[in-house]
Amino acid sequence: MGAPLSARLSDKIATALILPVSRFYWTDSSITCYWIKRDFNKHKVFVKNRIKEIQKLSDPKEWRYCKGKDNPADLISQCLPLNDLKNNKMWWHGPKWLTMKQTEWPLFSEPIIETEINNDKLELKKSINVNTAVEKRQIDNNLISRYSSFRVN
Repeated sequence: MGAPLSARLSDKIATALILPVSRFYWTDSSITCYWIKRDFNKHKVFVKNRIKEIQKLSDPKEWRYCKGKDNPADLISQCLPLNDLKNNKMWWHGPKWLTMKQTEWPLFSEPIIETEINNDKLELKKSINVNTAVEKRQIDNNLISRYSSFRVN
């Protein structure tokens, strides 16, 4: 999860600046946004610890959902060549709407409806299926009768 890293980094910067700053956190993960805005005690240990830290370092109201196409971090996952990334305005400045007044930012609604979510289902671990085949081999009786010892000289 990049969210704990964002909260830690923002906290360090705000502490170093010693100035009151407005903070806005953006995530294109609707589940992450959902978790951050809810009681961390309802989650399993791994998620609980991260959400607890995020809520300690930031105000859940500062967290907002944005679409993946508006997330500059997604450019890395698209394996853009370095020259393309170097000249990419989205990478350096974020989505165009971010340069506008806050009141003009688009309102992204989280695509998750609370009543449709079962927290336990969101935290299911991925399962890995492993198939094994056991082949029974008969010991070659001729091998045993040919050698008096298995010791190597």
